[in-house]
Amino acid sequence: MMGKRAAVSPALIALFLVSLALFALSLLFPTRSSAVPKSSESAILNPKFEGAVDSVAISGGGQSVRLVRTSGVWSVSSGGAESLADARLVASFLKSCAKIRRVFEISSSEGDKDALSLTEGKGTTVVFYSLGNEVSRVVFGRSDAISGRIPLSPSGSPLSLETEDDLSHFLSGDADYWTAGELFCGLGEIVQARMSVADGSFSASAGKGDDGFPALSSALSSIRHGKIAGRTGVADAGLPVFAAIEAHDGNGKSIRAEFMRGEGGIFVRKRGNPSVPDNAVYGISDWTFGKLASEFGMENIVD
Repeated sequence: MMGKRAAVSPALIALFLVSLALFALSLLFPTRSSAVPKSSESAILNPKFEGAVDSVAISGGGQSVRLVRTSGVWSVSSGGAESLADARLVASFLKSCAKIRRVFEISSSEGDKDALSLTEGKGTTVVFYSLGNEVSRVVFGRSDAISGRIPLSPSGSPLSLETEDDLSHFLSGDADYWTAGELFCGLGEIVQARMSVADGSFSASAGKGDDGFPALSSALSSIRHGKIAGRTGVADAGLPVFAAIEAHDGNGKSIRAEFMRGEGGIFVRKRGNPSVPDNAVYGISDWTFGKLASEFGMENIVD
């Protein structure tokens, strides 16, 4: 006779089914520790270099600029045109880069960088220099509006990281973004000014102490030029000067702004004494030029 098969305990069956269910759930929902990326405290630029950086190269999206500090003055150059840079904007950028921040590792594979736009051909590359030496090189990808973070990768590292996006607005290779917009940038308090037309038929001068001069000085200090049209010798080739304004501050500095008419409107170039790093030709609106002329009581030269 054949023996009876031993019955399986209901408790063992229940235990097996519970274990199987837990295993299935573990596949669907990984543990929290595996889902959270590694994080650490770091900075894009070593804080000790924040005040030592004297040059920054930014390239991406088909544009590139070079920021350079010479004798404490920041300038920006692109395509042969050089102009005074907005020093406060540059300082804010360096401060943000030198800030100790939390960074999250999103990949340790070099092959993932292309999809994250973290290659030099797809992303925005920023290189910091001090005394001619490269002190940091970082490639930034596209900002994520949902997470509020921006991907980045340090040079020479296979890691793809991300951090709080307080940086993307600085990642511009457009020289106009970095250029100081004030026409008479670089001067202290303006104490004397003169406007004249090229043929000598009209001129007007004013100085500190004259009636109405505080308003004129304030207007000259705040007036802004337009976008860079190119560099002198090219963008202004063949354009005759029809008017000029020369402004002096109380520290012995002066700037002469020369106005030209050409195809597309009015253009202006600047000459500084002492010389300033500015060989650019800028556009300037008819309204802005009219405002300047009216400050000198010379509205008749606008047309």
